Amino acid sequence: MGIKRSTEDQDVEHMEDLESASLIPNKDCHKCSSAAKGSRTRHVFKTIVLIALAYICFLETNTRLAVQSRETHIHLASGIPYSPANDVVQYAPRRIWQDGDWSRYDKKPGPELDALWNELLAGQIIRVSAAEMKLQGENLTNRVQLTNGDYLGTMSVWHSLHCLERLRKVIHMDYYHDKIPDYKGDMGIWTKDHSDHCIERLRDDIMCHPNTAVYIPEWDETHTLPDGFRMISQGQTTCVNWDALDQWARKRALKGGEYTLKPNPFGDKHGVHTNH
Repeated sequence: MGIKRSTEDQDVEHMEDLESASLIPNKDCHKCSSAAKGSRTRHVFKTIVLIALAYICFLETNTRLAVQSRETHIHLASGIPYSPANDVVQYAPRRIWQDGDWSRYDKKPGPELDALWNELLAGQIIRVSAAEMKLQGENLTNRVQLTNGDYLGTMSVWHSLHCLERLRKVIHMDYYHDKIPDYKGDMGIWTKDHSDHCIERLRDDIMCHPNTAVYIPEWDETHTLPDGFRMISQGQTTCVNWDALDQWARKRALKGGEYTLKPNPFGDKHGVHTNH
């Protein structure tokens, strides 16, 4: 008579058989495992490659942006924002102007003084490249453009000199009235509105770049000065080397008759000709 095993004993034996079976190598399972490992390896490799390519693109983009903005930020350490003329700007100390200093521009209106001012304004209108405009953060839409692709520009300092020259002539209009071919007191650059614009332009420049050297007035024994004293000082200021900046602008200067503008997209309602 056989001994009947309990259900519990049968379950234990079944579990042992399963464990033993799991320890026996199976060729088909080995192949499946190898295939799965190969698939995972290829997936990991592809993922690594994609991450590496994305990182390279990121580095390339940032490098390109850094190169493009290098000139924009190169002068930030010294507090000087970008200008295409930055490389030629040189500074030097100088005693501030005082009563009695000689100036070649201190003359009565006449051909000689006019020639000096014309020479001073020779670099007023210059060509600027699209790349330089972008470095300055400019939007190129509807900007005055030359037919060769460059843009028409004027440096701020020449805008101020232009305003000063116009005010000079307005003050001496008794002399210039008959010598200005297009003079119309109620139109264009000779109106009071334009003079007010120029005064405001110069006010802003002076306050933006204040000369903080101090004058100590001296009583004048000749009694020829309005207040009875002259403004003198040994105070120093820092000046730009004007000759270097002027030469830079002259090399880019647009001379009358030597350049052409692209048409005004809004139509020519102000008599501005595209041929200059």
